[in-house]
Amino acid sequence: MKLMNKMKHLLLSTTLVATLATPAMAADTHTALKDLTHSYAQTEINALVEAGILNGYGDGNFRPAQQMTRQEFAKVLVLSMGLEPDATAAAQFTDVADWARPYVGALVKAGITNGMSDTKFGATHPVTREQLAVFFVRALGDEEASLDLGLYGSFEDGATVADYAKPHVALMQKIGFIKGGKGKTENGFVFTPQGNAERQAVARLAYEFFQNHEAYQTKVANIEEMKALLDQSNAATGAATSMEMDMSMTVKNAEQLSNGLTNFHAAYTEDPRKMYITTSVAMDAETPIDMEIYATAGDESVYVLAEGQWIKMAMPVEFNELFAQTEQTEIANSNLIAPFLTKTEDEQTITLTGLIPSGEFAEQSAVDANVNALVSAGGNLQYTAVLDKETLLLQNVSIEIVGGAADGQTMEIAYTNYNSVEPIELPAEAQNAVDMGDMNL
Repeated sequence: MKLMNKMKHLLLSTTLVATLATPAMAADTHTALKDLTHSYAQTEINALVEAGILNGYGDGNFRPAQQMTRQEFAKVLVLSMGLEPDATAAAQFTDVADWARPYVGALVKAGITNGMSDTKFGATHPVTREQLAVFFVRALGDEEASLDLGLYGSFEDGATVADYAKPHVALMQKIGFIKGGKGKTENGFVFTPQGNAERQAVARLAYEFFQNHEAYQTKVANIEEMKALLDQSNAATGAATSMEMDMSMTVKNAEQLSNGLTNFHAAYTEDPRKMYITTSVAMDAETPIDMEIYATAGDESVYVLAEGQWIKMAMPVEFNELFAQTEQTEIANSNLIAPFLTKTEDEQTITLTGLIPSGEFAEQSAVDANVNALVSAGGNLQYTAVLDKETLLLQNVSIEIVGGAADGQTMEIAYTNYNSVEPIELPAEAQNAVDMGDMNL
């Protein structure tokens, strides 16, 4: 995390401690609000009223379902952060009420807002849900992190989030600051990004920020650490000139994986880029056939030894994809899995583990095809990656589906012999292979 962000965090913590130390001053004059009985944020509203951050109206009501304007929210956020009001910093805005100008100015001075134009803050516009996400990310001092991390949001209506707010919404979802409402799918959620925020919704978020800002900052820092480890490991393994890997799967239904492939051993060399695979493939639910496969990147053909017979066929699309994956040698898309991982380590290894909700993979084509095949059957994904502590080279990946139709299915991959694989040569007898054309494995 950048030094500037750490300084912001320190200043924020200091001002909040000072604010939290004196809530009783507001409590002395607090009158119970009359219309909170049915509000889901009753507890949070009362706590913020007592702390002097929120106010009701003169009639004794809070109006929890009423929309909150941007200038009203400016006051709530400034008081939640403990910022010093500064009317002069908002002098350029012609649409801000006199009572709100010190609070809008405080946000401008803190770098949390620049308004909607050079002269307009949009003061009387309702604050939207995606705007709240942006405001609170900036209040945490983590806007730079949201942009650098490039996380994926998984709300069902995520495509409707404005481009400028996508990184902020994704980060706030991943750290649990925003959760959204029930979606159309069983475990899905919607965010309604352009929806206007109700006063009770703002109260709930402001309370979370007020009470738990340090915990959320810690979550952001953890995501940054996990992504950095993943990216460093991806770079290290991607630089390898050769490697071997062994994969095994346990499946309930072979049709959920391409041709029932349940295990294989592969050796790979980069220069020239070649692959040798031994595997067993169940063709049309028949008894698995043992195969040896030789493939060279850029070649039009792949050579296969099956049941004592060499055949040649057009290079399957799947093999081109395998070559691409091996070239990148990614553990998985770090932007996708980093928010769910925690780290443990011993003298030799670093282990990253986490339970990743299946909904996170719904629209992400960047993950491994085998993972997609497993996840498509439902359930969450228990993920474990083991790295060499000194080199950060990937040693093992373990995936298990938890829940859903594919509950208990697993995939294990072990990586060995980095930079030490012997040159891969096509056996001489393969030159007499029968040409099968576009036959698929």
